[in-house]
Amino acid sequence: MKEEFRASHKYGTLAAVLYVEVARRGAAAGYKGGELSWTLEDNVMINRGIERMGARKYKTYRVYERNI
Repeated sequence: MKEEFRASHKYGTLAAVLYVEVARRGAAAGYKGGELSWTLEDNVMINRGIERMGARKYKTYRVYERNI
């Protein structure tokens, strides 16, 4: 996705439309749930959208860095 679009107010609208469409198609195909990959903890827009679709967080991964 182009950076200028991602930074605009339209990005949230596009994300919401995509969430609804994926959920609609999944339900029509008989799916009762789904799975997501990693999302960053501080990606508020994505995480809020995921929660509004009824998802729940069941794992948290931490990534650490150490110089050796």
